[in-house]
Amino acid sequence: MPTLILNIVTALKTETYEKERNSRLTYGITLLNKSFFKADEYSLRNMSKLIRSCRLIAFSTFVVLLSVLIPGCESRYENLDLRVYQYRDTKDLVKYVYDASLIVSKNGLNSLDYFRKTRQLHNTPDRYLYIYDMNGVNIYHAGMPQLEGRNLWDITDKNGKKAVQMVIAALADKNNPHAWVHYS
Repeated sequence: MPTLILNIVTALKTETYEKERNSRLTYGITLLNKSFFKADEYSLRNMSKLIRSCRLIAFSTFVVLLSVLIPGCESRYENLDLRVYQYRDTKDLVKYVYDASLIVSKNGLNSLDYFRKTRQLHNTPDRYLYIYDMNGVNIYHAGMPQLEGRNLWDITDKNGKKAVQMVIAALADKNNPHAWVHYS
């Protein structure tokens, strides 16, 4: 019996279900015929009803799971307007920082313990997480922990831009809703 149900679910996943239905049904019935009972006309009708019921149950379960899972996937970003960004990577980075901000909002300074314990998750070849206070003191830096606790207000990038001051100024800029800045 499990083989038949597995075949039905597999057939539901294919685009050519109608073409494959008869061969899969025959295969499943043949397996049952060899193992359990002689397939007569009455048994075939019952098997057909069972198959329709299983298809309906599988489809209903799929729809219910889909309706539960899809809203949960993006709901935490409903207040985050990403339309201003053109590239997926930029949107992903904004979501990454937003997720970190939710952790800090929820747990306050206790979230620093979490970030320090999971430092390797927040320091990748593509990005790293850092947290400054409004005076330019580095509270957390995933890539360079030696900077933590240091006031970096006047630090400059290779082009002379004061990166920390730019970030803090961007927080007050209403035209820059996610405080996006570029420095080297």
